[in-house]
Amino acid sequence: MKDKSLANLLEGNYKSSELQKLIFKSEFPEKIAKKIPAQSLYLSVRASGLPSSVELLEICSLEQVSLMLDMDCWKKDRFNEERFWDWLELPDATDDVAILKQILQACDLKIVALLISKYVLSQINEEPTEQAPGPEYHSPDNGHTWIYINIDDSHRNFLMNRFMATIFEYSAELFYQLISIPQIATPTGLEEESFQEKQKRLIAEGIPELEFAYELNSPIAFSKNQKEDKPLPIVKEDLNSIKPLIYNNQTSGFLADVLLKTNNASEAEAELSLIINSAIVRWNIEIYEDSARDLLIDQVKGAVDIGLEIVHKETHDDPIDIFNKYRFQKIYKFGLFELQKLRTLAKAIDKDILKGLYESDRTDFYMISGLLNDFPLYITPQTTESEDVREKFNYNAIENLALLNELKEKISKYK
Repeated sequence: MKDKSLANLLEGNYKSSELQKLIFKSEFPEKIAKKIPAQSLYLSVRASGLPSSVELLEICSLEQVSLMLDMDCWKKDRFNEERFWDWLELPDATDDVAILKQILQACDLKIVALLISKYVLSQINEEPTEQAPGPEYHSPDNGHTWIYINIDDSHRNFLMNRFMATIFEYSAELFYQLISIPQIATPTGLEEESFQEKQKRLIAEGIPELEFAYELNSPIAFSKNQKEDKPLPIVKEDLNSIKPLIYNNQTSGFLADVLLKTNNASEAEAELSLIINSAIVRWNIEIYEDSARDLLIDQVKGAVDIGLEIVHKETHDDPIDIFNKYRFQKIYKFGLFELQKLRTLAKAIDKDILKGLYESDRTDFYMISGLLNDFPLYITPQTTESEDVREKFNYNAIENLALLNELKEKISKYK
């Protein structure tokens, strides 16, 4: 018998803050969790907090947890150790090291070896000895191996000791292999190789590589005689629909109509997810940077809506027909072109005029500054006061053609 709760959840729309509740309200939470894309699960973990998500993590597959670690513990091409300590703290939320064993199984072992090379001193004896090589050394195997955790921070010292004990308990053979790796591999080499493998996993999951991301974020002008090329290639046939990327924030305008009325919502959502992820890669936003990520998502959806409006204005076609004809990938490019035209107008304003505005009209100065971003932003004054002038302004996406035209008119007086 088909699990209706599974079908309803996979086909429905949900925010990241709702996902865990939906999973655990279902009849078979583990079955459902394993069907959810890892990125959607990760966004749910971000919304609920890592310590509050242990129950979810425990029913996820190792592959899903591995991808969540990939998304959470890197800053560009560098391993983000600060974030990994949060994962090593998770047994504190359950008083059980089972989650630590799951992290060990899911984690790239080169990263574990990287931490060991940085913080663990070891001495291996041919014959066991009761004599420790120094203060604070301890032996997990009755004197054959002695290790010392070289971390000044007492809490992190404890976390690393617990992690090493968990490794030994899980597999003594793996423990010996890991403490020997720093003797044959450099930290730089371990990090670089781990980064390359992480990138391959994310690409396979539907987060595109940089070259593809740049291509997908390149503007194209719309004309009535637009050549009807096939849509850009999808990176894989069964591309994931990452619903929290789309539905965490409000979707409005023609884009909302398309998502609501299209006959193939899952395909439309998957394509829009690809575009959003390509923008995250192109504009160097880490998935865990919540505010920056959410603002960029609004910018992407705004560009798509502007693209739909431009085509509708020129052709009077229904938004669904426009989507069926051009698909989101090309429509997004049409919107980007209009936004870049606006940026070009802002760049043409004389620098001396901008300097004068900084003194005489700070609101217009920051409005124009927002438009000068590579991906133009609409900056408006906040109602609350702040000592820092820059913090007195809200950064917003340009979400529709009406606002874009209004901004054009506002800056035209400074030409």
